[in-house]
Amino acid sequence: MSAQNAQESAITTLSKQGKTFRWASLFLSHDRLVAAAELYQLCRELDDGADLPEHRAASASAFRALIKRLGQPVFLPEGNIETLADNLVKNHGVPKRALANLLEGLIDDIDHQPFTNESQLLRYAYRVAGTVGLMMCPILGVQNPKAYRHAVDLGIAMQLTNIARDVLEDAQMGRRYLPTGLSVDSLCHANQDTQVRIQMCLEKHLDLAETYYQSGIEGLSYLPRRNRVAIYLAACLYRAIGRKLKRKGLPWWEGRTVISSWEKTWLTLLSVPRLVVIFFSWTSPAKHAAELHLALDGLIFTDER
Repeated sequence: MSAQNAQESAITTLSKQGKTFRWASLFLSHDRLVAAAELYQLCRELDDGADLPEHRAASASAFRALIKRLGQPVFLPEGNIETLADNLVKNHGVPKRALANLLEGLIDDIDHQPFTNESQLLRYAYRVAGTVGLMMCPILGVQNPKAYRHAVDLGIAMQLTNIARDVLEDAQMGRRYLPTGLSVDSLCHANQDTQVRIQMCLEKHLDLAETYYQSGIEGLSYLPRRNRVAIYLAACLYRAIGRKLKRKGLPWWEGRTVISSWEKTWLTLLSVPRLVVIFFSWTSPAKHAAELHLALDGLIFTDER
């Protein structure tokens, strides 16, 4: 496949499977859009390998091999996923350690064990989504490493939204991320007591997501101005999923809550005043809240030094 065809394929994947991000990415330059689309395509292919039951065993082995290869001084790609990874590392400056952490999170997904506490949930969210925030930093032209902690937080916030949105769908795949103590089977066939217990857990973790969204948005001033618009919109649109779920009364057993095209248009219009402030802001964000990373001890780009 030629480089141009590969780029077109990445943008097509983003347009079909990442509609919220595609909407926000309209404000990126073409080169940055292509790089972001290639990262999305890589993450999509890795996710599919971790999610499809018939591929999980082979994917776990392939992911472990890729982690090992990423740690070698010379990385020679083999296959489509490795070619995508190689391109992102060599041409866009994506940190190899962040990619390796993402792969570790996906291996955890394949060997899924329901979480028993919030720290496990946050460390998982870091691995599968905070790392994506880290990999987006060089793509978006970030120069100040202080931005990394905020990028991690925005990724965690989005993953908490994902988990809240997909409780039933995840349970049907044999997964339960919310630390409730309930069995996966009980979520698939929820009685009223189970519905209420999950609602209470969802409300708590959607409130937690709001804290991480706020930190992520505070870090936008580290981005080049044009790129602030795209990431702020992506954050707002994703955040809106959790807020809509709460307005509906958290009926998680009904399946996914989604944001329609007209809702995206309306939310974009409502965001204009805040976007103007963010676009022209020269101020540095408030000091990063260290307590947000207490559960992430030992993971890259999370310390406060």
